[in-house]
Amino acid sequence: MKTSYLWLKELAPIKDSAQQLANRMTMAGVEIESIERAGKDFILDVAVPPNRGDLLGHEGIAHEAAAILKFALPRKKIAAPKGTGKIRSKLTVTVKDRVRAPRYMARMIHGIKVGPSPAWLVDRLEKLGMRSINNIVDVTNYVMLELGQPMHAFDYDKLREHSLTIQTPPAPMRMTTLDGEEHSLTTEDVCIMDSGGPVAIGGIIGGLNSSVSDTSTVIVLESAYFQPSAIRRSSRRLGISTESSRRFERSVDPDTVDRALHRATQLIVQLAGGTPSADWIDFYPRKVIPARITFAAEMVSKTLGIDIKSPQIVKYLTSVGCQVRPKGAGKWQVVMPASRPDLTRAIDLIEEIVRLHGYDEIPATSPRLPATPATESPMRTLCKRVRELMTGAGLSETIHYGFEPANDMAWAKREQAIEITNPLGTEPTVLRGELAPGCVSAIAFNLRHRTMQGGLFELRRVFESTGSGINDPMHLCVALFGTRAGLHWTGGKEPLDFFDIKGVIEHLSHGLALPTLKYNHGAVPRYIHPRESAVLTLGNQTIGWVGALHPEIAQQLEITVHCYLAELNIEALLKTISSSLIKVAPIPRFPGVRRDVAILVDLARSAEELEAIIRKAGGKLLSNVTLFDYYQGKNIPADKKSLAYALQYQNFDETLTDEAVTKLHESVVKALTQQVGAVIR
Repeated sequence: MKTSYLWLKELAPIKDSAQQLANRMTMAGVEIESIERAGKDFILDVAVPPNRGDLLGHEGIAHEAAAILKFALPRKKIAAPKGTGKIRSKLTVTVKDRVRAPRYMARMIHGIKVGPSPAWLVDRLEKLGMRSINNIVDVTNYVMLELGQPMHAFDYDKLREHSLTIQTPPAPMRMTTLDGEEHSLTTEDVCIMDSGGPVAIGGIIGGLNSSVSDTSTVIVLESAYFQPSAIRRSSRRLGISTESSRRFERSVDPDTVDRALHRATQLIVQLAGGTPSADWIDFYPRKVIPARITFAAEMVSKTLGIDIKSPQIVKYLTSVGCQVRPKGAGKWQVVMPASRPDLTRAIDLIEEIVRLHGYDEIPATSPRLPATPATESPMRTLCKRVRELMTGAGLSETIHYGFEPANDMAWAKREQAIEITNPLGTEPTVLRGELAPGCVSAIAFNLRHRTMQGGLFELRRVFESTGSGINDPMHLCVALFGTRAGLHWTGGKEPLDFFDIKGVIEHLSHGLALPTLKYNHGAVPRYIHPRESAVLTLGNQTIGWVGALHPEIAQQLEITVHCYLAELNIEALLKTISSSLIKVAPIPRFPGVRRDVAILVDLARSAEELEAIIRKAGGKLLSNVTLFDYYQGKNIPADKKSLAYALQYQNFDETLTDEAVTKLHESVVKALTQQVGAVIR
């Protein structure tokens, strides 16, 4: 927030220079980002934290400076100007939404004359980045900058039936705001309405149809306290951010609502003439009750490791607006100020105490470390190992948000997506239930930027809806696209195929010492090719899937290269990995014997099924089975395929005889012919 140094000096007896003040406030946790000279004044740019709405007014910053500079600054009382006539005989105000508008005040001023503001007011506003409109609007802006309380003025004669109702619209409506833009209002937006419709979006911006103009003679001044979360949601949804909404989002002081109304009335009567009504409307049925806690000096010493005397603690708490009532030696009941909704717990008060006492007053000491080292969770250890294996395989990690616009991933056709109740934008947003769609979008992005080949992986939690709630298991997604290698003199232009991504999965399996993964036919996501995919199982548990991107989806997303994906539930691997042992075998001292077998089998027979038969028939002496040839085509029936296996026989205790190997090999051949009807070639 841009802040006038001279204005601060009018509100508080500050003796420090602008630079000294900026340094001391920054060291106390209120950062001054820059200082600019403006004539005889200095403009301080205060970085206001999201939970410090009290710093969005010069009075609040003056009180903060007083606390830091360690002098008392009583709250200035503002008397209500006297007037004539009862407001309720001329204006009807009804508050229907007491949750979104806990306090609402209004006062009329008759006989005003709208015109230019005096030079001092124009100069002060322009130095702080605000444009002068007229004396009425300028006063409301001035009071906002002074007290931090947004104000609004309605032209009384433009209010239909001279009524104001604070409510949410009964049905979606449209209205044109002061900036000339038309906006769609929903039943969740708090509005100020007359008998004909909305005349302002509460806490955000006024309507063009009730604005003060040069011909206005009677105005209605509004000062209110709106629910911060309601203003924040409406502001985000409508895409409107104003000086008013910035303050209401961070919460204004409900006890300043009346002070601001009286201050604005004073200035308008002074600058535009007119007579205010004798009374005003103040709807405040349930007062905002500040938090109160029991606080003790020992809490400070235990947390900070330093002793601060009780009188000093009381002084610090009082300087930030707390009411401190003794409850025994070194104990107090502390009532938080309404202007500081960020103060709710003992630790919040300790933070205030230490920053006012001075961080440099805390002596430097070596931290006391526990004697036992911290242990890492099994899941964290597993994720580190998975990242090592994936990067070791040449893949790059990609990181996406945990939520995504529902419309952006419509092609993924997710069922039972979990919607976010308070999305940042206007579109419905869902939590990510799977990682693959995000990786596909990353591939499409890379292709648009002429990166035509590569490998990606993502490791993060996804969100699944269950009958009892929401689960968030850890998933791994692997994505390959393009060719096996980039431009190179050796070639490498061959397009990827299913076995490339299978190789990455096998690399992961071996690196984690998993039991044998099985690739079975089964249900895969709709964006995966059903004829070029498999479901991954470990034992009896399905842990994921692998497959090619469906051609229709690839065409829709303009992906013109081969694309293969896999997604695994890493959570399901934890139990298996913890029970897996890596077995070490000695180097054989005796030579092994290789025998090959070529067979003709039905197309439906999988290599995994055939290998299982071979290993079972070969027994313990069959140390390795390798498929080294696959053929379909000329001289082979259309429903058949030719496979050739290399079988390695090995005895670690003695040299194998030819007779023993022949006997074992014949057992393998017999098993193949009898169990799957294989024809030996």
